[in-house]
Amino acid sequence: MQDYNTLRIGRRAFLKNGTLVLTAASSNLASPFAAEAVEDDTLTIGLVTDLHYADKAPAGTRHYRETPDKLAEAASQFSQQELDCVVELGDLIDAADSVQAELGYLKRINRDFSAISKNRHYVLGNHCVYTLTKEEFLDGVEQDESYYSFDLGDFHFVVLDSCFRSDGKPYGRKNFEWTDPNIPAAELEWLQEDLKSNSKQTVVFAHQRMDVENNHGVKNATAVRNVLEKAGDVLAVFQGHSHANEHREINGIHYCTMVAMIEGSGAESNGYSVMRLLNDGTISIEGFRKQNDYSWKSSATADIPCVEYTLENSERLVDTAEALTDTREEEHPPLTIASIEDEIANGVTHGIGLLLAIGGLCSLAVLTAYRGNVWHVVGCTIYGASLVILYAASTLYHSVQRPELKAILRTVDHAAIFLLIAGTYTPFTLVNLRGPLGWSLFAAVWTLAIIGIVMKIVWGHRWQWFSLAMYLAMGWICLFAAKPLMASIPTGALWLLLAGGLSYTVGTIFYALDNIRYFHAVWHIFVMAGSIFHFFAVAFYALANMRNDVLQWTSSNLPAKQTFDWFGEHFEGQEIIFVSWPECTITDPRLDQFAERLRQRISNLSDDDSPSLIESVTTGADVWRELTSPPSNFSPQHTLAKLRGVLVGPDGKTSGAVVVLSKEGTIQGQKAISLITKVASEVEGLDPNDIKMAGYSVQMAAVDRASLATMYQMAVPAGFAVMFAAWFFLRNIPLTLSVGIIAGFCQAVSLAMVYYLDEPMSGMLIIMPVLIIVIFVSGAIHLINYFGDAVHESGPENAATIALRVGGFPCLLAVVTSALGIASLSVSDIEPVHVFGWMTSLALVITVAALLTLLPGVLLFVSSRSPNGATKVALAGESKMDAFWTWLAHFIEKYQFPTQIVCLVFALVCAVGLRHVQTSMQLRDFFLDSSRIVGDYKWIEDRLGPIFPAEVVLQFDADSLLNMHDRLRLVTQIEKAIRDEHLQAVTVSAATFTASPVLSSRLRWAVRRAVMEKKLEENRPRLEDKKFLAQIDGSENWRISVRLPSLSNEPFGEKLEQLQRTVDATIEERVPEEAGHIKVIHTGLLPLVAHSQAELLDGLIWSFLTSVFLIGGALIVGLRSIRLGVLSTLPNFFPIILVFGGLGWLGQSVDIGTMMTASIGLGIAVDDTVHFLTWFKRSIDSGHSRREAVCHAYLRCGSAIIRTTIICGAAMVLFAFSSFGPARQFGNTICWLLGAALIGDLLLLPALLMGPVGRLVLPATLDRSPVRKEVEVAV
Repeated sequence: MQDYNTLRIGRRAFLKNGTLVLTAASSNLASPFAAEAVEDDTLTIGLVTDLHYADKAPAGTRHYRETPDKLAEAASQFSQQELDCVVELGDLIDAADSVQAELGYLKRINRDFSAISKNRHYVLGNHCVYTLTKEEFLDGVEQDESYYSFDLGDFHFVVLDSCFRSDGKPYGRKNFEWTDPNIPAAELEWLQEDLKSNSKQTVVFAHQRMDVENNHGVKNATAVRNVLEKAGDVLAVFQGHSHANEHREINGIHYCTMVAMIEGSGAESNGYSVMRLLNDGTISIEGFRKQNDYSWKSSATADIPCVEYTLENSERLVDTAEALTDTREEEHPPLTIASIEDEIANGVTHGIGLLLAIGGLCSLAVLTAYRGNVWHVVGCTIYGASLVILYAASTLYHSVQRPELKAILRTVDHAAIFLLIAGTYTPFTLVNLRGPLGWSLFAAVWTLAIIGIVMKIVWGHRWQWFSLAMYLAMGWICLFAAKPLMASIPTGALWLLLAGGLSYTVGTIFYALDNIRYFHAVWHIFVMAGSIFHFFAVAFYALANMRNDVLQWTSSNLPAKQTFDWFGEHFEGQEIIFVSWPECTITDPRLDQFAERLRQRISNLSDDDSPSLIESVTTGADVWRELTSPPSNFSPQHTLAKLRGVLVGPDGKTSGAVVVLSKEGTIQGQKAISLITKVASEVEGLDPNDIKMAGYSVQMAAVDRASLATMYQMAVPAGFAVMFAAWFFLRNIPLTLSVGIIAGFCQAVSLAMVYYLDEPMSGMLIIMPVLIIVIFVSGAIHLINYFGDAVHESGPENAATIALRVGGFPCLLAVVTSALGIASLSVSDIEPVHVFGWMTSLALVITVAALLTLLPGVLLFVSSRSPNGATKVALAGESKMDAFWTWLAHFIEKYQFPTQIVCLVFALVCAVGLRHVQTSMQLRDFFLDSSRIVGDYKWIEDRLGPIFPAEVVLQFDADSLLNMHDRLRLVTQIEKAIRDEHLQAVTVSAATFTASPVLSSRLRWAVRRAVMEKKLEENRPRLEDKKFLAQIDGSENWRISVRLPSLSNEPFGEKLEQLQRTVDATIEERVPEEAGHIKVIHTGLLPLVAHSQAELLDGLIWSFLTSVFLIGGALIVGLRSIRLGVLSTLPNFFPIILVFGGLGWLGQSVDIGTMMTASIGLGIAVDDTVHFLTWFKRSIDSGHSRREAVCHAYLRCGSAIIRTTIICGAAMVLFAFSSFGPARQFGNTICWLLGAALIGDLLLLPALLMGPVGRLVLPATLDRSPVRKEVEVAV
């Protein structure tokens, strides 16, 4: 007995104790009158349901052979009552394979049931006519009709038959689907006439439920309820089928679902009841064992069920008492039950909205992580969370059927609207406005939101029109801040905000008229449209400062990167953008206008002390004029020779502009590009769509756009694909939604980590959210598979606990191995790969925590609140492929050696191809040939010249004997050698802006050399200003800027080697040893990318070896066997060798996306290996042979392995359509790895376990017997 002195007396405790005391007192006071009423006016009826008798072994929670004993107990209890009749509410028997067997079941159980009372009634259940026809069943129980009515005392009773298919055909001979019960038109017409001709209070008996429209309910339940409600005299409907206690009241009629007698083993799991009816309309149910007590009176003042008055059910009494305090009709209008068609439309519309909201929250997290600003993160997270809360509440509200739960969710749904409105304001007030006005607006909308939520909780739905007015007022309060808002966000975002506001406003018309069919669903569509408009408005301003810097993709520890940074510090650190357009020539006046307008922007910003995005702009015409004018005075032919391929095209006419970005412009490359495009649009006769741009910032801006396009295009579809695949296998929408919500939570947390750990967001990290949901859902499918097994074997009561105990460790080990595989990527010096490795592995720690805490909680809820739902999950998880797995086990046993040989031959052939694997980071590795950037690059290189930069710096010591003229001559000779090579390169140096040096060393040229030496010294400041000459730490540095084709297929490493050989050979040939040492420094993008490619391959090898070491160690510890741990890695080498060797043979290069897949693929593939070996080892520990253990593992997790592979592939295959090369290649390669891993896990691994390798791993004494068709432990 619970000690009341230890309880804390709060509101709920007060209601609970007070309700108990008042109930007990009132029942004692009323007992004499109740006794008299029972004697004089009471009808007493015995009720049983869902006996499911059959002479067969137990299945799950159903113990068929115990039914006679349970019925005997009920008969004993009924004998102590003076029953007026006894009613069996359906499923008296269970299915049999033959008519004779089923008739035998019926004869046996009806003998006991008919002994209870001569006045007995049978309701047809779907199991009653599984094999039998209705006529055969009715003959067996000596009943004339399947639906009829009868009178007892002052009451009228109706027995309904819903065992008809949608097409009107009666159930029988296995011709039906149990989820398709119907009341046919003829029976419905009879019911209407029967009730119309009756004036007595009526009670209805049925098997399938009339109060729900799900699989347990009659398909046309709404039509049946309409007939019952129009009659006016129907008190209650008693029904079975769902096997669980449930009660609800709909429009004055009570629907009482009785507990099944079949469920569970032993007397304590029995369930039956006695119903008593009083003439005043009072109905009481006295339940026995698991059957609840109920009591109600057909009156508006007492229409809340009073369940059994025991302390164990005190929580139910609290709910009842709270409901009584909150359901006065004048304050709370009755909850209208919409038609099933309306509710389906309502639930589906906002169910789609929920999935979009989860994807949107994750997308906003990614976008705000790019900003590195806490206001962006907080504002967008609040907005995204409000979207998820609203659509989750609305979806649940329209999905549930229980009126009491529906009423609660209705309040939550309407309160969530206030949250969404305030949440939409939050990013704009915290980011764009902030200041006094922003904070004032923030405080106003959230104050109104809190008032609205409190109003909904306290007063419910009393003032619906007032709530609607508040929604509209909050939505349009932004008009008070219209002017500063317009000044702080882009015009596009304003139009999106306006469109969203109008969508919400127009939608309220349909909301106000939602009594018209499907109008509420139309209101939902308008809400979704408004949310979509506002989402993109938020995203629009969040994209303003996005920057994705590939130069940061190389580690600062890489020597090439350090040299690149040194060059930027002493020479030209600014970025250059090449600009041109069709018909742009040296004499094109639009070229000068364009340059002049850009210079004016630079000048205007300098006057305003605002940071300029552009440092300078130089056109081909500018340089032409400079070189043909004093002091240079070069001839047009000489000038053209110097500029050809640099600022003048091969045709001698096409030209363009070189825009040098400032430091601020380098940081905000996208803004600089937008400024260039805007200025071009202001030039008369120049269409901005014709502008061609190329350069590092242009490429990085394209990487930004491609990354975002990947996220926008792939995040939501990938989430849909994963959730659809999960639903397809689970066939349970609430469970699937729960899995999706938990996965979305893991995604959101992982992306929040990007900001809080102060790491830059890169194109690689856009893969992290999808990878998180894939690994979580994969683990969830395996854990649910364990749950289904537990339900099937031990019933739903303890299934969640058993699943966690049995499957928790293998799921933990599987995710840990995935995390270790991904963590191995952190050994790479490629920065985004390094960050992706440790960041994603850390996120997986949170993922496994959610997997083993939140998901079991969901499963516990499913098993405790909906045992039938748990059984459905078990049936969905129960493999229909047992025959296939048994056959496959036999096949592998028979052909284990050929299977191993075939896999080994493929692996060896592909292993040879590993020697041909090449890495690449070219422009075309990031973008498709059809992309705008590749097209612009090709146009500029064809008409102007190559643009991919490499820099050569000649460093002369202070002791060098070469004077300035000699050094210029050497620079000129090196330039000529580079141009003469097959590099297709052009060069620019100090020699471009000076007269050609004297190449001859003869004495007669000495005077001219001296004159040039003097002129060079005079021009030194000019050359230093142009960044082609620099004095650094006592050395003189001469720069040669080399431009190479960016779209050629020649590897960057080969280009760099050729360039180095050319420079070294020229110096060796032209400079005598006594002249002193000349240091040559190669830098720029070419050496940086070339060295990064080598680092890419090294990173691939080292990360893979690291992942093998880490995963192997984890498996040895987890499986507690060195031999088994080592064996488990062998089938997972197989897919890596197969796929990467195949890439080598096909000549496919490995880019940054492909590089990551080896370690990630190994981590994901090991997941399924862990579960297979877990079942294998448990079977071995139970004393089975290796052959039996393999069959056991197949039967237990073979189907789950296929499911997880399909789920992972469903998300990854979508990346094959991405416009971003690394993401596209990543998705492709992962899909191939998953397919190869499936072969490794389901063919190679079992063959190894059954063959000689398995004999080495496990004691030979366990190899006892061949595989049997049925493995005991699996059954």
